[in-house]
Amino acid sequence: MRIDHAKAGILVVANVTCVALAVTITGCSGEPPVPVGDAIGRTLAEVTAFAPDDAGFLIQDSSPRVGLAASFALGTSDAEEWTVVAICADAADLHDADAVEVAVIPSATYPEVAEQVDDGEFRDLVTCDGLAYR
Repeated sequence: MRIDHAKAGILVVANVTCVALAVTITGCSGEPPVPVGDAIGRTLAEVTAFAPDDAGFLIQDSSPRVGLAASFALGTSDAEEWTVVAICADAADLHDADAVEVAVIPSATYPEVAEQVDDGEFRDLVTCDGLAYR
């Protein structure tokens, strides 16, 4: 079987162009909005990824609420291992937030209190001073 390299080159270029176009279209659509309240029950890593890189975060370690000693340490704790149980921000959508306050607990304990969190029993763990959106 003989391959016509000129045609094969055109085909590859056409495929690359289509892929680039698809990426461009997807990129133009932007990320879907993430309402502040949708952060409840997600990992700290997910929540910080939703917000702009320059957003300020106040992180409250609320481990004592689930019977554990506070142990979260910024820079050394794995954000994948902490779950947000309360949140407020200065914007309704995390993508637009400049300031965010969260209360976190170790993710391993979240299933034990998920129903209480859903019922709003952990909302008091954040002060929300100047942050109107929960």
